[in-house]
Amino acid sequence: MEEKIDYKIKERKNERGFTLIELMVAVGVFAVAITASSGLFITSLRGQQRTYVVQNLADNARYAMEAMAKEMRMGSGFSGTTCVGGSGSLVSHMMHRDGKYVKFSYEAVEKKIKFDDGISELPITSANIEVTSLDFELRGGSPATTQERIVIVMQARVASNSPYTSADISLQTTVSPRALYTKDRIMN
Repeated sequence: MEEKIDYKIKERKNERGFTLIELMVAVGVFAVAITASSGLFITSLRGQQRTYVVQNLADNARYAMEAMAKEMRMGSGFSGTTCVGGSGSLVSHMMHRDGKYVKFSYEAVEKKIKFDDGISELPITSANIEVTSLDFELRGGSPATTQERIVIVMQARVASNSPYTSADISLQTTVSPRALYTKDRIMN
């Protein structure tokens, strides 16, 4: 029976395993690889988050500009006040499709653009978007001069504590209403 035990001990001496140093080196290399790949993953997630925020802001700002421009193209006889640094509004004196006058207003406290069609006044920007300034500049518009034009300048932002989830945008557009002025009459 003693011979069998010696044989098993000799057999185990010939088996090769990893030494403690080899295991420590392998664990260290693995830890460096995981740290580098997780850093890359986190950077990728932040970039995706930033892209989503900027896209959402651009979509909301574009929608607000397009909604205002659409109504202004169909309107005429505009009046209003500038909205830079405070509250203001722009009113079209042409009837809306519901028989009411259309009004766009900006409230500096709420930081929202509102659309009022005489029935209800609703914000046209989403809750997470702050409009920091809105300006309506009326140009032309008398029968003796040129075609009426409205220049809309808007600045908006997504407010956040994180630099990855905040963004700013500035947009400007010029709108010409479809009502054409001639010396004798207005043509629609």
